[in-house]
Amino acid sequence: MILFSLIGEQPAPNLLPTRRLRPDLVVLAHTARTAPIAANLKALLEPECACRLCEVDPYEIPKIYNHLVRLVEGFSGQPLTFNLTGGTKPMMLAAYRLAQEHGSPFVYFQTEGNRSC
Repeated sequence: MILFSLIGEQPAPNLLPTRRLRPDLVVLAHTARTAPIAANLKALLEPECACRLCEVDPYEIPKIYNHLVRLVEGFSGQPLTFNLTGGTKPMMLAAYRLAQEHGSPFVYFQTEGNRSC
């Protein structure tokens, strides 16, 4: 399975679901601002699974969507899952649209009180 994760300023919403799902590959979609966080996540995750960094525009939904479409085309026939937790809201909207078009599952890491779901 290939997991597309949207990287925001907090790494836990990407780290914990990735460790739980154990994908073969994680695509870490980040912005210029979150590139250091993505690099740190890659270093933490690579002993467990392969990681690929991908810089996307933070706010232009069509640009984000088209970039993700090109990435997904390279993984034809492989199961995809999208972690919609991190990134900007426009990144989430573009990724959600792509997940919906491909019939792919998505996850959203939710924390309330002292519980993580």
